[in-house]
This record gives sequence, structure tokens and C-alpha cells, in this order.
Amino acid sequence: MAPLGVKYLILDMSMEDAKYGILNVHGATHIKPALDASKDLELVLETKFLRVYKNLAYTHSGINALDIIIPIESMAELVLVSQTVSKFADRIAIIEATEKPQRITMLDYTNCIKNPSFEDGWNITTNSPNFWSFSSSLDFTVSLDETTSWSGKYSLRLETTSNKSYNIGWVIGNEIAVNPGEWYLLKVHMKWNNVQWAHFVVYGYDTGSREWKQLLHCPDIQSGSSDWKEYIGIFKIPDNISAIRPQLAGGWVRDRALGNGITWFDDISILKLNPDSINKLALRKSAEVISYQKIDQTKCIVKVNATEPFMLSFAESYDPLWFAYVNGERIQSIPLYGVI
Repeated sequence: MAPLGVKYLILDMSMEDAKYGILNVHGATHIKPALDASKDLELVLETKFLRVYKNLAYTHSGINALDIIIPIESMAELVLVSQTVSKFADRIAIIEATEKPQRITMLDYTNCIKNPSFEDGWNITTNSPNFWSFSSSLDFTVSLDETTSWSGKYSLRLETTSNKSYNIGWVIGNEIAVNPGEWYLLKVHMKWNNVQWAHFVVYGYDTGSREWKQLLHCPDIQSGSSDWKEYIGIFKIPDNISAIRPQLAGGWVRDRALGNGITWFDDISILKLNPDSINKLALRKSAEVISYQKIDQTKCIVKVNATEPFMLSFAESYDPLWFAYVNGERIQSIPLYGVI
């Protein structure tokens, strides 16, 4: 099934005892699906069994149909898998969060980024926070903002009056010496208002070409407006890369009628990971399909070698006439619907 952006998503909750991602906060179950918590979806119609959501991010990313389903048990495992899957997938969707994320250890808890929370003063000469440099643009202003932050007293504010496409304001962090094959954990906090193309990039210095190259977007390009969000990524240093540096990208104005475009950043960290933790995640397999045989349109025989519970899904929309059996006993299946 090819990825497909959709404007509306319809959730059918007619199956009794099926899991629909019901929200559970501090032990109290809320009788509504987890989709209601998404800031990118707006509930526009509700019946006894159906809920219709409008995709507010339709003009940018859209909701994608699932092509592959991979069981993931921790945030670190998610971002590790994303590094591989992103080579052939447009986007990764998280279906259900885990209760016990696996612990990832660092080699050094010291943040590689200097002045990561923008609390360590301002450099008048460079017109930027200490240890950061502002890529000068007449259309952008950079400042410390005391009115909003992820934590602490300040956040970094990039503001522009320009709605010219691809006119981005850059703030560049300190260079970090690295070695090929090393793994790093990245954490970024962002907020934006009335912008296009606000994002965060890790650049790497290629000793062969003697150029700075993009290694990782985290987050990817963001548009519109949003309150503070946290983004986490794991990346591996490629061959020929001797140094990395963080770059903050303030987007241009999305709608002139709504005023200036503003992007905020705060609490940015890059930590070196213990390679043993990464190896355990990369080698771990809880379930593996040994063989697959399709008898006809309604019957398939699949043999799975599993060491713990797993999810088995087919790339077809749910039909009420499908039944699932384990060891001859019929079990409750979870409907996976395609897009409309």
C-alpha cells in the first residue's frame, strides 16, 4: 500500500473489546481514543460508533497509510529503527506507546553543546547567545525571550517579517569532535508561531569534500503554529565525518495577515551513547516470520518464531469476516483500517 496523505480520517469503534488506544492518565481511563490527544487532528463529527477527524496538517505532511508495521518497545529503539526505515519510508507512525521503555546508557552525561538552554549570557559582538553564532539576515532578529521557555528563564527567539520562500534564519552552535561509528542521542525543544520550514539540523564536517553536510533533521520541517514540543533522535556518525554542529532554523512567515513568524528553541542536548546499548537494540528480535504461504484470498499460513507477545498484521483493510486463530482457538483481533 503506497503512502497516501489524507484530509479526513474515520475511526470505527464498533468492535467490542477491541483496543482503540484509549487514553489512560494517572490510572484513570478516559473513554475516548488516543487520536483525540493529537494536535494535528480535529474531531468534526461523532456518531455512536464513528468518529471523523480533520487532518489539520494536510497541506504539509498528511496521514499516511501503513506499509510496514514494526514492534518497537522504547523511544531509543524507535529512533534507531527510523534511521534504517527512513531510507525507504516517507514517515513513521507510532501505533501504541510502551509502558516500560528500555534504558539507554551514555558514555558521558556531559552535554556536548555549550550554553544549551541559553542561560549563559549574550555576546554583543556576534549578536547571539554565548557559544552560538547568528547567520546575519536583515529579515530576522534573534533574542532571548523571558516570556516563554521549556525550562529555566530564557528561550532563544528567532523572529522575521519576511514571507519569502526559503528565507531561513540560522543560529549555529559549537563544533563537536566525533569519530565515525559513534552514536549520539539528540534532544530538542521547539515552539513556533505562523511560520514555514522551522526545523533543527545536525551538520557533519566531511573531511573528504571539506564541506558541512546535513546528517539529521530532528524535528523535520514544521509549519503553522505549535506550543512547546520535545523531539528525540539517535544518529550514527558516518564515515569521513570528523565534527558535528547543531543548527537552529527559524522559518519564514506563513500568513502575513497573522503578523510576524516566530520560532523558539530551548534545552538542546547531544549526548554520546554507550555502544553496548545500541548493539543490544540492533540485534534484538522478539519475533521473526519463518515462513509465509498464501493458500487463497481468504487463507494464509504464517509460521512465526517468537520469544514474547508480538503483533501480526496484513497489508489489507480490516473486514468483519476475517477471524484469527491461535492453536485452534479463535482470538480477538484488532481491526487495522486503510485510509479513506
